[in-house]
Amino acid sequence: MVQVEFTIYPFQEGNSPPPHAQAAIDVLRTSGLDVEVGPLSTTVSGPADEVFDSIRAAQSAAVAAGAERIVVRVEVVR
Repeated sequence: MVQVEFTIYPFQEGNSPPPHAQAAIDVLRTSGLDVEVGPLSTTVSGPADEVFDSIRAAQSAAVAAGAERIVVRVEVVR
């Protein structure tokens, strides 16, 4: 099991995520994994292979929607 937290830049002011962050969130929500959206980052947890595949797809969606930088933190959960 792993937990991956990621932050997508640039930030935008407002009450909802910017389009590039929302694109990543939308991909992750269809994965069936545990997804927690916070004010500055999103966390996804589950089996390593599934999380890494989902994160890869989410990153691609975010870049296609205008993301300029994505910072990722991976933690192994035992």
